[in-house]
Amino acid sequence: MQGTRVTRTQYGFRTLQESSAKMCLKVTGYPLPEITWYKDDVQLHEDERHTFYADEDGFFAMTIDPVQVEDTGRYTCMATNEYGQASTSAFFRVLKVEKEAAPPRFVNTLKDQECKEGEVISFECEVEGWPEPELVWLVDDQPLRPSHDFKIEYDGMNAKLEIRDAQPDDTGVYCVKIQNEFGTAESKAELTVIPDPDKNHVAPEFQATIEDVECDEGDEVRFKSVITGDPNPDIIWMINGIPLTESEKIRFISEDGICILIIKDVTRHFDGTVTCQGTNRLGTTSCDGRLKVRVPPAPPSFAKPLEDRIVQENAVVGGLKLMNGNSLL
Repeated sequence: MQGTRVTRTQYGFRTLQESSAKMCLKVTGYPLPEITWYKDDVQLHEDERHTFYADEDGFFAMTIDPVQVEDTGRYTCMATNEYGQASTSAFFRVLKVEKEAAPPRFVNTLKDQECKEGEVISFECEVEGWPEPELVWLVDDQPLRPSHDFKIEYDGMNAKLEIRDAQPDDTGVYCVKIQNEFGTAESKAELTVIPDPDKNHVAPEFQATIEDVECDEGDEVRFKSVITGDPNPDIIWMINGIPLTESEKIRFISEDGICILIIKDVTRHFDGTVTCQGTNRLGTTSCDGRLKVRVPPAPPSFAKPLEDRIVQENAVVGGLKLMNGNSLL
């Protein structure tokens, strides 16, 4: 029985784009090892461009056809059997095929854009030319440098400028210039960033809430709260969930965020939960207080006493019918 050992390998090579490439090696070990191929630590599988070869003598190979620029990277062959494991790696570089010299030009140009403040917006274009054009972005004729808010991507053919968290100050004319030794070209587009009308606004919030009040019937009571918000909140007063309206007995005062409810000649019907509610377009908030109306004790009394009356037999008196024998039904 034998562990696994790689006896022939390649240490690095390069090839031209669109050609084919084969990586070959000899592996010893018994039982014959299983082979796994990796590119930049990612396992490869056979497909239209990748073909694997193995024979009983321990010769293994991988063919890539056709080769693309993105195939550049470090390739690793891992050989494994039940007695051990061995690996070998080589760096593989793909060179671009030289093209016929051509001045730069835009296949797709920039388009005007409009977005809301805080959104992500991007300009994209496709270019061609040989040698590969150099590319520069400008805004209002000033060079634009990559930053956290401005991400620039360019692979020699596709160019993209991404603006994160767009602000009104980013409004302007954006230009991408491309050039090589055979010429120059440029494309321009406008960006309009619409300001957020609620950016500096604040939802309603109580800085001081109303307090519980206890009073006697006939008293005057006041409830006070302090609220902030931008735009200024609209205020609604409620008792037991029923909105109040101003009258001779009920008065509202609202000034500089101070909200006051005044109730004159309080009756027992006002006893319950008093609510102050503030609302603007960013939200709604409320606070509650208890109004307890004391009703003084009093002996029984008739609001309307009975009166002597003369009526005919079988007549209805106050909703009751007088029958023979003077009984009431």
